[in-house]
Amino acid sequence: MKKWYANLTPIFKATFVSFVAVVVAYLALIFGYFVNKIDLPNGLILGGGIGVISYLALAIVEKREKEKEKPVLTIIITILRYLLIAAAVVLSALSQYKWGHEIFNPFLVVGGYLIPLVIYLIITLVERKNV
Repeated sequence: MKKWYANLTPIFKATFVSFVAVVVAYLALIFGYFVNKIDLPNGLILGGGIGVISYLALAIVEKREKEKEKPVLTIIITILRYLLIAAAVVLSALSQYKWGHEIFNPFLVVGGYLIPLVIYLIITLVERKNV
């Protein structure tokens, strides 16, 4: 396992570790289903899922740029990545505050998206420190 993980780029490492972190954080917030606060775990899983998908798309873009492939698909992936992030935050905020449906907590959607970012920063700092 260590050899497989060591051969990954920092973005792929962050995607893998982020997936594990989102699952662990979701399991920590699963009590929300029992105390009638379903927006807490749902918001985290939505934001974390979008964060992991977003960083996976970023890793694919990085790999395509290294291979010098045509940039059209790279541009489309980047635009879709930002649209997905914005749509999740806007829809969760609208459903929570305008329509009154407590399905997704918008703060945990943003927090779930920040999990891969923080993990990527930590992995990058650790790898630069070891160089």
